[in-house]
Amino acid sequence: MALTVTLTGLMDEVVVTALPKSFISRIFIHCMGKNNTPYFVNNCLKGCLYFDEELAVRFGAQEGHTWRGWRNEAKFHQQKGFCLEGNLDITMNTGKGADSPLPSASMPCRENNVSVAQLLPKISESEVLVLMGAIDKGMETYTLEDFSGDLELDDLIVQVDTFEEFGLRDRLVTGLEYEGLALARTSRDVAGKSMLEPVLIDSRGEELDMEDFREW
Repeated sequence: MALTVTLTGLMDEVVVTALPKSFISRIFIHCMGKNNTPYFVNNCLKGCLYFDEELAVRFGAQEGHTWRGWRNEAKFHQQKGFCLEGNLDITMNTGKGADSPLPSASMPCRENNVSVAQLLPKISESEVLVLMGAIDKGMETYTLEDFSGDLELDDLIVQVDTFEEFGLRDRLVTGLEYEGLALARTSRDVAGKSMLEPVLIDSRGEELDMEDFREW
């Protein structure tokens, strides 16, 4: 028999990278030239980084940076994972009958914290630490072959990445293991997409907004 665990809910894809201050400033200047309200400017920034590749490439070239699209800018970290607290449904099947729900809120976790403090020494004063990403809806299945006996829930460990220092509260499920054995991801289906607000942090660890870029 096999142990099968299925996750259904919201999936984040997160990229953490460093970009030139001048590149981000160039985008903000462009956006503020159209309308300087924070709502519009921030939406304009998202539009440029996520969707208007031609414009981002042009601005990057003006500042000596080769823009490759947000997914391909993953200098420090890139991960996809279901949001553990985002109305996540987890079910398991041991081959003995129907699927059974698992309590996602109380399952034991092993956390990997993606830390701003650890990344700051890797960027220069002329760079900005950036978190970007997307949110999808979907389903994912993990399987452990040759499973036997009854499931001991305390031995089913959820591996998660966390980004609290970036202000992102979502804990992303990156894997499962049972009694020290990793479950294999056997399927993943996603649909729909919305984009995360980019998080911008300077070399001192301070979060930036559009007003900080008026001077650059």
